Amino acid sequence: MTWYRLRHGSVWYGPGSDEGGDVALDRPATFTWGDGEPYENPELGREVQRGNPVAREYVARIASMARPTPQAAQPCPSRVGTPEWYDFRVADHERRGGSPDDLTTAYYLSYGKKYGHRFSEERYPHFTPAGKHWCEAVRVYLHLALEMELLKSPEEYARLELENRGLGLRTLAFDTHSDAYVAAGVSSLPAADLAIIFSTPDLQDLVSPTGIWQALETAPSVVKEEVKKLFGSRLDQAAIHAQDKIERRGTK
Repeated sequence: MTWYRLRHGSVWYGPGSDEGGDVALDRPATFTWGDGEPYENPELGREVQRGNPVAREYVARIASMARPTPQAAQPCPSRVGTPEWYDFRVADHERRGGSPDDLTTAYYLSYGKKYGHRFSEERYPHFTPAGKHWCEAVRVYLHLALEMELLKSPEEYARLELENRGLGLRTLAFDTHSDAYVAAGVSSLPAADLAIIFSTPDLQDLVSPTGIWQALETAPSVVKEEVKKLFGSRLDQAAIHAQDKIERRGTK
C-alpha cells in the first residue's frame, strides 16, 4: 500500500522525501491523521487524484490536526463520499445526546442519505459520462462542505447539531448544497443530465422553501454556462468560485 502526504501547498510528494517529485495517486489511496493513524477512502482518493482542491485541502488539514475532544463533533474522513458518512454523523450526534427525532437526524437520513442513494444507485446508470463524473464529485463536495465547517470548530458544529433540535445544522447544510452542485460542475452538464438531476427530488422537497432556494441559487450558473458555450468559452469561473467558498468554510 502506498502512502501519501501533502507538501508545499497543493503539490503532492511521495513518502520519505520532503523534496520528491509528483506522485500519481492510485486507488485506493491511504492517508493519515495527525497522529499517524492511516485511513483509506477510495471516494476521497479519486477526487484527490482528479485534482479536487477541496479534497486535497481537507486531507491536508486532517493530516495536521489533533483529534477533537470526545464532547465535540468528530470528523469522518474514511467515509466522505459514501452513504455510511450519514450513518456516522447520526451515530456521533446521538453519542453526544442528539435525538433520533430531531432536525439534525432528519437531514442526515431523510434527506442527505435518501438522495445520496437515489443519485448514486438509481439514477447513476442513466447519466452521461459527464453526469456520472458530476455524481461522483458532488457527493464528496456535499460531505466536505460540512466537514470543513466541522474542522473549523468541532465544538461549534456539535452545538449546531444539538441546539434548537438541530435547526442550525439543517440551515447550514442546505446553505452548502448549491455551492456543492456548482463546484462539482453542474453548470457544464448537458441537458440530458440536467433533466435527470432536476427530476430526481420528491415534489415536497422541490417546492419547499429550501428546495426553491437551492434552485434559485443553482440556476444562474447553469444559464451563464450555456451562454459561455454559445460563445465558445471554456472557462468555468462559477465552479472555481464555489470550490473556493467550500474550501474557505474550514477557515476561522
